[in-house]
Amino acid sequence: MGVRKRVIKLLKSFYGVINDDQRRIDICTKLVLRMYDEDDTVKDLAIKTIEELWFHEASSPLAQKSRSSETPGSSMDKIELLKKVCIIMGVSANFKDRQSPLEDILHKIMVGKEGSETSDLHDRYGEICEILIDGLVDASDLPGFVRVLNHRYALY
Repeated sequence: MGVRKRVIKLLKSFYGVINDDQRRIDICTKLVLRMYDEDDTVKDLAIKTIEELWFHEASSPLAQKSRSSETPGSSMDKIELLKKVCIIMGVSANFKDRQSPLEDILHKIMVGKEGSETSDLHDRYGEICEILIDGLVDASDLPGFVRVLNHRYALY
């Protein structure tokens, strides 16, 4: 149990310092698969980690440094959001042949939220859904989309 928790924390740290989307997809896939862990505390940590990686502002020093010169709602925010959407699409594609725990983890992220926390999370969900829908219409807006399609990850 303790080892799995430490690994989740290490994966989260590693995710924050790498720029390789394929590795980020692999990390998130491993975190989502922890939904099947027999230990509830490991499941909860995995859910919290996915929530922090996908639905909270980036907390890496590199992201904060680059964002400090940008204004809120700027193109930098949009680029970061586009990158997150590509990661989510890649993770989703990993579960195309079986029942996806991704839907369950997204639902569990919403459970237990109250007030402004729920509103903020709904706003983030909405932003991501808008990008996903726009990506269905015009895939050229999604960074790395061609690379994603050329490998084993495809948008379905």
